[in-house]
Amino acid sequence: MPDTAYASLTCPQLEEAELKQGDEVSGLYNSQRRAHKTDTWTVLAVGVPLSGMLDEDKQEHLARAKGKLDAIHRVLHAKVCPGISAPE
Repeated sequence: MPDTAYASLTCPQLEEAELKQGDEVSGLYNSQRRAHKTDTWTVLAVGVPLSGMLDEDKQEHLARAKGKLDAIHRVLHAKVCPGISAPE
């Protein structure tokens, strides 16, 4: 995700976007973990992973959401928003 998508936002808007995107990443991560656990059991029970058949694999969506969150973080640091620590 290019930083330009967030460059026009103010610091408060960026902080709000960071919270929302963080929630999305967390939700997708948890969904992916559940799908992985389901796959483990279905492979043992029937020999095939079920999540791919049910379109529960969120890997691509999770990667995109993490990319957006990374872009927000870069813009937050570039704008030197208050309360944001320096990047490591």
